[in-house]
Amino acid sequence: MKFSERNGYIEPSDVIIVGKLTPEVENSICNCFIDLLVDTNPIFFRELERSVQRYCLNSSIDRIPSISNIDSASYIFGNKSYQHLAIIPFISNKQNEWWKKIDIIEYTITYLSDNQKEKEVIDFVSNLNEDFKRLNFGYRILHNSVIQITSDVEMQTIERALDLNNNSVKIHLHSALEALAIRPVGDYRNSIKESISAVEAFNRKITGGKVLNFSK
Repeated sequence: MKFSERNGYIEPSDVIIVGKLTPEVENSICNCFIDLLVDTNPIFFRELERSVQRYCLNSSIDRIPSISNIDSASYIFGNKSYQHLAIIPFISNKQNEWWKKIDIIEYTITYLSDNQKEKEVIDFVSNLNEDFKRLNFGYRILHNSVIQITSDVEMQTIERALDLNNNSVKIHLHSALEALAIRPVGDYRNSIKESISAVEAFNRKITGGKVLNFSK
């Protein structure tokens, strides 16, 4: 517990944050993107931002600097405001919907994976999940999707299920996670449906039968 919390200057946050981004969570997301910018390079990050603007936010790419206009040093650090970037100002803007900011995270993970940036994906996801846990943000990144989750036990249980050597179970669980990750409100009906289908597939695998039978 921090000094400010021990001495009653601020109340410790024990409430799980869902359905919104607090300033602290927004700042942590921005910091993770700054780390990603430094870990890659200005040219790659510029292309990421253009892709986010065009395909994730469906916005104009006019304000993203072209390669010929990029000054590596100023593009990375500038005057510490990062106003010449696109992603960080969007996340910092309180007027933008919180779930669009989460969409950018998912899109970035997919973009990194598609461009064989495996180490960057691991670091980016790990840093975000650590901050989400530290700040009591009720979401975690699991298999490239940001899903609502309230405990490490839930996350570990899902990960163990996804590690099962059963393709049918994996397909249904991935579909369940995708439905759960829909924003601003998850598709809980289809997520539950796919989860039940995963249980049925697992049961058939154990019993060897084509008909569901929980008595075996």
